[in-house]
Amino acid sequence: MLSWPKRIFAVLAGLGLAAAGLWAGFLWDLSITRYLYDPVSPFALWAEAAGWWPLYMPLGLLGFVLAASCKKNVRTLKGGFAFAGSLLFLLLGLAVLILPACHYLEKRAVPFTGGVMPFLFVGAAFFIAVLLALFCRIKPGNLVRLRAYALLGVGFIILENIAVNLMKWIWQRARFDDMLQTGSFDAFTSWLSAPGSGGSSFPSGHTAAASALILCVFFVILFPSCKKEGEKLLFTGYIYALAVGFGRMMMGRHFLSDTIAAILVVTALTVLLWALPPVRKALKKAAQRARQLDGPPPPDPGRENAAPPAGEET
Repeated sequence: MLSWPKRIFAVLAGLGLAAAGLWAGFLWDLSITRYLYDPVSPFALWAEAAGWWPLYMPLGLLGFVLAASCKKNVRTLKGGFAFAGSLLFLLLGLAVLILPACHYLEKRAVPFTGGVMPFLFVGAAFFIAVLLALFCRIKPGNLVRLRAYALLGVGFIILENIAVNLMKWIWQRARFDDMLQTGSFDAFTSWLSAPGSGGSSFPSGHTAAASALILCVFFVILFPSCKKEGEKLLFTGYIYALAVGFGRMMMGRHFLSDTIAAILVVTALTVLLWALPPVRKALKKAAQRARQLDGPPPPDPGRENAAPPAGEET
């Protein structure tokens, strides 16, 4: 775990890199995307089809946790309906991931998606059954933690979509590939010009959705074992978001400044949630409830075998 001086340095370094990226975008946005443009690249296809999944995964996670929580009462009528409803919610969460991914691949003329789409749902149903079987063994305390995280994620889906789409409506920046199809880049505007000539390039919705992976920083509140891994989780989230942003530039759907702005927006929203007392209070309450369900911690063998302090009777 980083010390406070190192944390401050990391934050300042990140802001400096973001500022440099926005400045580079202001100067060379069009040139950079022209150089990277490769819409048939497997990496670009992956970034478009599935790179955005982190934002919407809490939908399936919530249904998953609710189904696991209903397992004890599944034999009752009320419990059975609750279990069936949670399974439908889980299927909805999976459909939100699978159907748009198939649409993006078909849009890029990847031929295998249409024929195997039914098999994807059959495989998803089998996957759900396996996961539920595994979840029947999960500790009740961890179910409480995951439910709190899933609810936070579902709320973040709404907040992120409002912020990103509002910015798209304000900026109205033309996309690279749309201008490429017209054969003219006269509609190009810098990210400092708002509104633009019409479009939805700024900021990158895919990159913003990928940046939602940094929400895992809230694990440090819910899961005590993750306290020392907070910086690693955050770093992994940013690397993933940058990778998806790179793929979006390769696809010709966004510019460098679009992707940097998307990461900054999600970072600001995450900081806002972290700073809101009701959010922190709710997460800490869930963590406290989870610790109660976990029971007392196991005894430390090393402490039991340790010699008693001086003056203490054995």
